[in-house]
Parts: sequence; structure tokens; C-alpha cells
Amino acid sequence: MKKTYIAFTAAFIGFVAAGYYLAAWYRYDIYCFYSQKLQVPLFTGFLTLGGFLLSLKTFILIKLKEGLYDNQYYIELVKDKRAVNPNFSFYGPLTRLGNFLVFSVISALCTSFYQVTFGWIKCNVVALVGLGLALTTAIMVVFAWWYIRCNLNRWFELLEKERIAKEGAAADVGY
Repeated sequence: MKKTYIAFTAAFIGFVAAGYYLAAWYRYDIYCFYSQKLQVPLFTGFLTLGGFLLSLKTFILIKLKEGLYDNQYYIELVKDKRAVNPNFSFYGPLTRLGNFLVFSVISALCTSFYQVTFGWIKCNVVALVGLGLALTTAIMVVFAWWYIRCNLNRWFELLEKERIAKEGAAADVGY
């Protein structure tokens, strides 16, 4: 997960640096466009996104724990993996998802607050940092949704195995 955070930081720095040099090359005033068109929508959008993720985080984690990580097939899968690697973590993926969602919430709220605190300083670099934060946070949220999707797909696979096992048991009994 540390590599993921480093990649997001590198993407942010790369965007700001590239934007700065492109703006200087074309002599474009990014701050004018940013302050007139983007600053207020970025504030409200990321404030809403941060609040939404904050309220949804606990629900997602609890439902995944109950549905996926407490599933008997998942428990057996972890036992098989622990036979090969005794350090294999039972709730590791859920913990990493929780940490990443917290980091996404913090990033969304910081992006929102940046827009109304530092965003008013009339400087191209300040505008680029605000845009870089918005872009990095948006990519981070998409990555978090993808990670949730992976967990849901795993859950649905286990539900399918459970359903097939029940149908097989019902056929053996003669229902």
C-alpha cells in the first residue's frame, strides 16, 4: 500500500510541474481560469465527496466483513493460504481497504478546504496545486471504488460457490 501512496504523490507532483511548465511555455494565466470557473465547483464537489465517503466507509467495511470475511469458504481459503504462508492476514485486505478509504476521505476534504483557503492567492502555482489535488483525489477515489469492486467480486464468487454447494446438498437429499 505504501507504493500506492508514493505513486499518488508522484502523480500529483508530476501534474503540478507539467502544468507549470506548460503554462509558462504558452504564457497562459491558469489562475484566471481556475478562479473563475473551477475553484467553487471543486470546493463543493470534494466537500460532498468527502462527506459521502466518510458516511459510506463504515457501512462498506461492516457489510464486507459480514458477507465476505466471515464466509465459511473464505475462512477455508485463508486456512489453505496460511498453510503455505503462516503470516497471511485474515482481515488484511479489509484493513487495507479501510485505511485507503480513510486516506481518500482525508484527501477529498483537504482538497476541498484548499480551494477556500489557499485557492484565493493569485498565483499560477497555487492554482496548479489546487488542480493537482483535485486530479489526484479523483484518481484515488476511482482506485478506491475499483478496490471495493474487487472485494465485491470475491464476495459474489463465494456466494456462488455457497449456492452451488447448497444445491448439490439438496440434490443428494432428494429435494
